[in-house]
Amino acid sequence: ECCLTSNIGWKVKDVQSHPIYELINHGFQVTLNTDNLLLSGNEHSEANPTNEILQFITSVNKIHDTDGGKNKSKMWGIVKSMLINGVRHSFDKNIDNEFVQEIEQEIDHVLSTELNVMHDDKTKCKL
Repeated sequence: ECCLTSNIGWKVKDVQSHPIYELINHGFQVTLNTDNLLLSGNEHSEANPTNEILQFITSVNKIHDTDGGKNKSKMWGIVKSMLINGVRHSFDKNIDNEFVQEIEQEIDHVLSTELNVMHDDKTKCKL
């Protein structure tokens, strides 16, 4: 369970120092989360789910970009895995495989739409 925003300054110096990518590369089932809004973030980076995802994509991708930015879908695939890990490892006993599949389909739909938009509109592709 990682919250990039709340870890910066407390547990790690900056995003570049955060071990999240190494955890993923070593096969850990990482989830990307927000922390207590009173203790996390600042005026530039509020701790909320969208900002945590954007923080991962923009900051971590800059550090670990091995193909000159051509394989953004790989990073979004990692985000999808983290989101699904969060669903699968939640404390809700009512979550079953059917629910997880529904969530996966919704994530796939959103990502395919967003990735197509980013490819079509270069001004939106800031990753």
